[in-house]
This record gives sequence, structure tokens and C-alpha cells, in this order.
Amino acid sequence: MTAATNNIIFSFFIFCCSAQLHAQDTTRKKTIEVTSTFKPALRPISKMNFTAAAANVDTLRPKLVYAVPIQNLAFAYTPVPLKPLAYLDTLPIENNKAWLKLGYGNYATPYLKGAIGFGDGVKSNGSILADYISQKGKLPHQQYLKYGVNANAIFNINERQQFSLNGGVNGLTTYKFGYRPESLSFKKDSLKQQFSDVNIGAGFSNLKNTEAPMYYDASIAAHLFSDKADGRESQFNFNVPFQKNFGDNLNLQLGVSGMLDNFKSKTNTINNNLFQVNASAKYVINETIKVRAGLIPGWNNGEFKLLPDVEAEFLINNNKFVFQTGLKGYYTENTYRSLVAFNPWIAQPASLNNTRNTEFFGAIKAVLHEHLFFRVKAAYIKMANVPLFLNDVGDGKTFRTVFEPDMNNINVSGEMAWHIGDKFDWYNSVAINTYGNLERYDKAYGLQPFLLNSSLRTTVAKGLALKADVYAFGASWYRTSAGANSKGQSGFDANAGLEFKLIKHVDLWLQFNNLLNSNDERWHQYQVLGFQVLGGVIVHL
Repeated sequence: MTAATNNIIFSFFIFCCSAQLHAQDTTRKKTIEVTSTFKPALRPISKMNFTAAAANVDTLRPKLVYAVPIQNLAFAYTPVPLKPLAYLDTLPIENNKAWLKLGYGNYATPYLKGAIGFGDGVKSNGSILADYISQKGKLPHQQYLKYGVNANAIFNINERQQFSLNGGVNGLTTYKFGYRPESLSFKKDSLKQQFSDVNIGAGFSNLKNTEAPMYYDASIAAHLFSDKADGRESQFNFNVPFQKNFGDNLNLQLGVSGMLDNFKSKTNTINNNLFQVNASAKYVINETIKVRAGLIPGWNNGEFKLLPDVEAEFLINNNKFVFQTGLKGYYTENTYRSLVAFNPWIAQPASLNNTRNTEFFGAIKAVLHEHLFFRVKAAYIKMANVPLFLNDVGDGKTFRTVFEPDMNNINVSGEMAWHIGDKFDWYNSVAINTYGNLERYDKAYGLQPFLLNSSLRTTVAKGLALKADVYAFGASWYRTSAGANSKGQSGFDANAGLEFKLIKHVDLWLQFNNLLNSNDERWHQYQVLGFQVLGGVIVHL
């Protein structure tokens, strides 16, 4: 076969195969399947990154708001009556430093007060304080002299325990010048009232900021008190309280305390003893309610009484206010020394006894502001063996101490304190007493129905401090020369003073007392001194 013939046969064979394939699948459509999509794109171009510019300086001060929780504090202030003379004598006593305050004023008034501190402030700390003042008024024998030297020291035995010592000598000399009529004549020495007190004490305690299983604070004290008429009184006090915490909610307290007192005169011997056991439990129910319940067995001169000790405390108004109510029993010690401190013109006592008080009270206290505190209290007090002071119905210069076996007192009192660091300090207290239902005597002789005390201290500029004091009292009952009951005078006393720095280590002070020049009589026929001005220097050593 020729080459042409072969080509024709091969072409015919290919045609036949194609026809056969089309004959096998006659339903298939002709389509184009795309398996990927191509999108042309340019590669990203690299760019330079620049650092951002600094922000503008913010000159506005941020307003910081602190949410400080309100603390329901018990007041550290104790209301006490002001003295006829008041001074800017609250100078601090720094360790290993001293200061001396000297002055003089009308009514022939020399004045001296000084203090020295010692110790390193860590392991030991202490101070010695001395003072002296005397005055002579316009009335016959209207004069007095007062002095004292007292020291105290604290020694830290270790991080948990400390030991303290204290002691001193104090004296007072005055005269019974309040006799009537003024035409009476007495030898000066027969009118003289002279008292002296020597005291010493010690204490041992552990610190509550440690993780001790039990807290204790034991103390003892002794006084030797005497007068010009050979009266001698020896007094010994002890107090040993314990406290044990069981978790955060339960606290148990147990303590023993007592007083052994013996008074001797030329004609009489008196023993006046008191012994008490304090047992109570304090339970915190929740964040707003706390309760305390306990009993106080007491033996007063051998007479046993079981006194209550129940108190409940409620926090209200987001813990800003605290309401307290309870029934509390307690004793007030009456010694010759304490009675003289209240009335220096008393005669030697014929008997001594301690006052038993059973008080049902309700009180509310609050922290209105971080610097402002107040407390108001109303109470009904059942009292037994209350000392009263009967003036002589003859010349009236002497007061006799008697004891009322049973009486009631409705008391309304309040206190307010406004304190701003060492720049401003204002304290106020007021007490209203209504005595009634006396069993033996007609009136509560010598007891004051009203007391007001206001004291202000402020630093108005660097190196300049001002002070002001106001003291007021209500009229108390006394007996007239005919033996009838009568009310005495109410009184009001206002004082003011200042202190400023003169040169380094030297300050000047000036004091004005009885600004209204009143002739008030706290005790019947005993006038206070009139307007007084005193001044001097303070030397810091």
C-alpha cells in the first residue's frame, strides 16, 4: 500500500472513534468550569512610622474624694469644773526638755509652774511637773496657797508589756473666812485649813495591739492625807482587770477592785472599805448591734449588794449615730481627801461611807463631722449614802458632812467637742440635776442643780495662741441662821488669755479672770475673788 492510502485509512479510523464517543453521552451540555479566580493586586508599599507628638500638659488638679468610714468614738473628754484661775498651761512636755512658767498678778499672786521630760520615748518615757500659786483677797483672811510636785514614768519591758510608776506631794492652805457677821473676830490660826497629800502608785499591763491571749492592766495606789488638826487618813486602792477575746464577736471581762481606807482623828477612828468583782460579757450581734451583760458583786463596809451591768448599743443612720441604753450599778468612793477636794471648808468627818448608784440611762452620740462630736444623755439614778454639806447655823464658816441614806436624781447631760489638730479645740459640757425623795434630810445641801463648762483654745497665727473659758453653776440649798432652808446664789465666770512668742525660747503670757468682776458664792458666805489680771514669761530650756 502506498503512503497516501495509509493516510486515508488512519483518518477514517479517528473519525469513527469520535462518532462513537458522542453516541455514548448525548445529554451532556457544553460548559466551562472555573476553579479559581485571579485578581491582580499590587504589593503593599512599606511606609515610615512616625512617633506621636507629646500630649499637652494638664494644669488642672485632680479632685480626689476619700471615703473615710465614720468612727463611733467614745469621748476622751471628762467634764470637770474649772478652777477660779485658768491659765494657758497645756504646754507639751517633750523628752529631755523642760519649760518654766513664771508670773505675777493683782491680789498678791505669785505663780510658778514647770515641767521636765525624760526618757528616749521608746523604752522609757516620763515627766516631772511642779506648780505653786498663792493669793490674798480684800476680805479678812481671804487667802490661800496651793502647791504640788508630781512625777510619772512608763517603762516598756518588751514589745508586749509595760510598767508604770507615779508619785507626788500636794498641799493646800486656806482659811475659813466665810463667817457672818463680819464683826466677829477670830484668831487667824484657828481659821486655818491646811492639808497635805503624799501619794505613790504603780501599774503593770500588756498592750492591746499585740496578739496576746489575754489583756490585763493591774494598778495599785496609796495616799497619806493629813490636816492641821492631827487628822490622818491612809488609803490603799487596787484594780486588776482582765479581758479575753473569743473571736471577733465575743469578749469576756473579769476584774477585782477595792479600797482600804482608815481615818484617825484625836477623838475618832473610821474604817471605810470597799471591794468589788466585775464580771461581764460583750457580744457583737451584727455590725449595728452590740450588747453587754454582767453583774457586779460589791461589799461596801461589809454590806453586800449585787449591782447590774447591762448595756445595749445600736448604730443608726449609716453608723453616724449611736444609741445607748442600759442599767448600770457603781460605787463612788468618799474619803476625807475627796471630800476636801470638793469643799475645802469642811470639818473633820464623823463618819465615812461610799455612795451606791443604780442608773437607768439612754444616750445618743454622733460624729457629725470628722472634727465635731456630741453626746446627750438622760438618766434616772437611785442613790444611797450621798454626802451632803450642812453649813453651821451660827457663824456659817464651817460645813458638816452628813450622809443621806436614800435619794433620787434625774440627770440630763450633754457634751460637745470640736477639735481641729493643734489649731482649734472647743469643748462644752452641761449637766442638769433634779434631786428628790430624800429620806432623812429636807434638801440636797451643797449639791449643784446646774453646771456649764465651756473651754476654747485656738492658734490664730504662728506663735500666737488664744483661750477663753466660761463656767456657770446653779444655786444650791443651805440653811439660814434661823435653821430654815434657802437657796444660795447662782454664778457665772468668764476668763480669757493669750500667749505669744517673744524671742527664741521665750514666750509671754497674759491672763484675765472673772471678767465681770462678780462676787459669786459657790459655797454660802464664801465669795470668789474679783477681776484678776496676771502675766509673765515662759522659758523653754
